[in-house]
Amino acid sequence: SVVAYPRQAVLEALGVPEGLLPLLASLVGNDFVEQASLSALHGALLPGRHASGGPLIEAVGAELRRAAGAVCWDGSGAPPL
Repeated sequence: SVVAYPRQAVLEALGVPEGLLPLLASLVGNDFVEQASLSALHGALLPGRHASGGPLIEAVGAELRRAAGAVCWDGSGAPPL
């Protein structure tokens, strides 16, 4: 089954700018990115734990906030290099 959450509630809960939601989805894993490609990242974010569901989304969101904040990127335009 699928649960739909209001976009604003997700943005507030994760603390991620709206422009970064597509990247968040890709880093969590979706139909376009194979889970096997993300296993090292997920393992690093949640060492010793099964990386899935809410804990994984929260961990990826926190890492994305940290990385984007370090370069002052909100997801609009190309990321600064």
